Amino acid sequence: MKKNKKITVSFVIPVYNEAAIVEDRIKQLYNELGSLIDEFEIILIENGSTDHTLQLCQSLSETPEVVALSIKSANYGLAMKTGILAARGKMIVNFDLDYFDVDFARQAMTLEPFGYDIIVASKNHRLSRDTRTSVRKLISSIYKYMLYYGFSLRISDTHGIKAWRNDPKLRELVSRTVSTYEIFDTELIIRSQFEGRKLLELPTQVTEIRTSVSHIIPRAFRGGWQILKLWFVLNGKERNKH
Repeated sequence: MKKNKKITVSFVIPVYNEAAIVEDRIKQLYNELGSLIDEFEIILIENGSTDHTLQLCQSLSETPEVVALSIKSANYGLAMKTGILAARGKMIVNFDLDYFDVDFARQAMTLEPFGYDIIVASKNHRLSRDTRTSVRKLISSIYKYMLYYGFSLRISDTHGIKAWRNDPKLRELVSRTVSTYEIFDTELIIRSQFEGRKLLELPTQVTEIRTSVSHIIPRAFRGGWQILKLWFVLNGKERNKH
């Protein structure tokens, strides 16, 4: 992609051991975006894959709108941070291969002039349609209440699809975010709220297309422990500033 090309939206997608689906899903996304946005980029951040995901991402990057990056460790949060800091679009939208929603990107672009800094597609919104398993829904509900009572978070979800205003303040907050792995997005959104950023959540529809490539229960416990540690960090050191 030409460096001086003006990008409207950057789509950031962490990728881990996705050799089975990465080509088909990115080609599908590319085709859907082509009818919606004139100038966009898709940033794939391969992180610690043990299959041939990296080679496939590099092959996809032969398309001018696709950028392939790689980090050594299997680390979702670090992959997100890497992708956000590399993004050149006025707006950043993070997707994953299992679930992307081009209509959400359209809505976010429409709402951007109203001054929203972060727009979240919330699975926990009362108008959302969530067809995931009961276990996943329960974990999402537990996280929601942990974040509400622990941080007074005004939105009901921090995982999944989000749109971010790509400005110097976002990059400052990304650089200050210390959590990686599961709760990078969570810490970044909490820090954004503490800094007075304007947040909005929209309803969404969630459908699982396959079994997760990582085990949900260990991830849930790990994420809960990280949220507890984050509470001590933010409440003890930074929240008192506001």
